[in-house]
Amino acid sequence: MLDKNFPLRAMGQVHLHNKITMHRPIPIDCPLSVCASVGSADLTSRGLEWNIDTTVEANGQLVWSSQSTFLHRCNTPIKPQPIVKTSPSGNSQQWSFSADMGRRYAWISGDFNPIHLTNISAKVLGFKRAIAHGMYSKARCLAALDSMIPDAGYSVDVSFGKPLFLPSTVQFISQQSNSSHQFSVTNSTGSQMHLEGAITQE
Repeated sequence: MLDKNFPLRAMGQVHLHNKITMHRPIPIDCPLSVCASVGSADLTSRGLEWNIDTTVEANGQLVWSSQSTFLHRCNTPIKPQPIVKTSPSGNSQQWSFSADMGRRYAWISGDFNPIHLTNISAKVLGFKRAIAHGMYSKARCLAALDSMIPDAGYSVDVSFGKPLFLPSTVQFISQQSNSSHQFSVTNSTGSQMHLEGAITQE
């Protein structure tokens, strides 16, 4: 049973990674079975990283799965590893994220975390301005790459970086390789990484 402080504790979790796999096309004419569970957890230099695993089945077959990794910040004895910075390359587009994007996406996603809604509510929780949902940034990337995504048999794996403050102008960069399509979202100068990921065939 969840204790009375669980909503506050859950609100403080940092979304680090998200991987979605489309195993088969999802039929629209049959009931779906959805299962979500807490997965594995690991101590890192930043705290405890833990997973939420989700699966969707149709007619007894796995059609969709995902894993989201969150960070619970706490002191650990683990020393941080050196960070290797990479500079994304490829085709570039400039996008604008409006000041009300967090509120608009909240109504669609159901994620009304105050850090996304207004500057005032974000400041209460330690941010200088409201920030965009990481999953909105991921969805925006997939919309831009829609013509390159098959109906099934692929995964989309992303890591979330620096917070994307609203409003902002960002760069979307994508590049096709032999085995995957890589993409990223950076700030307008390319000096901060907000998101990087890849679409791979399963």
